[in-house]
Amino acid sequence: MLASFLSHSYMKAIANVGDAGGKVDAVVGHDLEIVPLANPADLRPGDYLPIKVLFKGKPFKTDFLATYGGFSTENGVFAYAASTDKDGMGKVRILAPGAWLIKVSHKLPYSDPEMCDTESFLADCTFEIQ
Repeated sequence: MLASFLSHSYMKAIANVGDAGGKVDAVVGHDLEIVPLANPADLRPGDYLPIKVLFKGKPFKTDFLATYGGFSTENGVFAYAASTDKDGMGKVRILAPGAWLIKVSHKLPYSDPEMCDTESFLADCTFEIQ
């Protein structure tokens, strides 16, 4: 059996240089988007990073995964799994310093089954915790 897929991937990285800080909650308009609601530069292990997930600009209830560099050497292993609520709101518990990744995915049947079977969306957000 043959199957066809249309995939969309979106990436957001929060980079603080030196003592810089500030707002990081800008919505950039990706079809699937993770919006951090606090600057990771202000967070330490034990804190929570609040996030909002949007799909096509609207709050999206979904599951998400997060991990940090050094947590595991195995592919597809994450340190944290949680869900957003009906308003797209969720939070990631910061477990350790280092480079972090939050990942959200969503799949739908493609609108024209003669052209494609499945349309998938993937959004990642990376940031550093000191």
